[in-house]
Amino acid sequence: MKNKSNNKTVSSALNSTWVIIGIPFFTLMISVFVFGFYLLNILDVSGGYPLLVILAGILIPSLVCHQISKVWFSWQLDKVEDKIEFIERAKRLQMIWPSTADKIVNKKGIIVTNRNSQPKVRLPDIIFSDGLILTNDFIELKGQQYKWSEINDFRITATGYGGYIESNLMLIFNDNRFERENFTFKNGQEVEYQIDKYLNNNTNILI
Repeated sequence: MKNKSNNKTVSSALNSTWVIIGIPFFTLMISVFVFGFYLLNILDVSGGYPLLVILAGILIPSLVCHQISKVWFSWQLDKVEDKIEFIERAKRLQMIWPSTADKIVNKKGIIVTNRNSQPKVRLPDIIFSDGLILTNDFIELKGQQYKWSEINDFRITATGYGGYIESNLMLIFNDNRFERENFTFKNGQEVEYQIDKYLNNNTNILI
């Protein structure tokens, strides 16, 4: 877990999830599997019970860690300096359910405004080798330009072995339509970090 950020409080918050959420999840999952199959062996039962143990090994840690993620998100939201970056990246990286995050944000009285056409600061243009270009006003995917003010979010999903070597980059627009292109990224976390930085440069947040 090495999520980069220009803000140290955001990177620290994002990278804390392995210890706070990841370790409890896998510990619970393995414990339920071991205990469940141990009971099946002791009781000498068969049929569909092994499937129930597997489902319990996924469901129980998920429910417990969902509650942990809510506490983690709420606590970190009070600590981080750049709240808009933390909120969007935590949801995008699936560290918390987006709807749950939105409820916590609304409860704390944080209002995220729509993206502006004018960037906060001037950032240098970045040209990636795969036809991906980032500028202050737009992102270009293989020759097609899209304004940051029209983009609501994005996703990077791996399609091949070896992490982000082969990836789909999907832009999600304000009207819920999307554009998707296949890229070859040597460092997907760096690409995610850079796109998020440029996207959030066209965002306001009111607290």
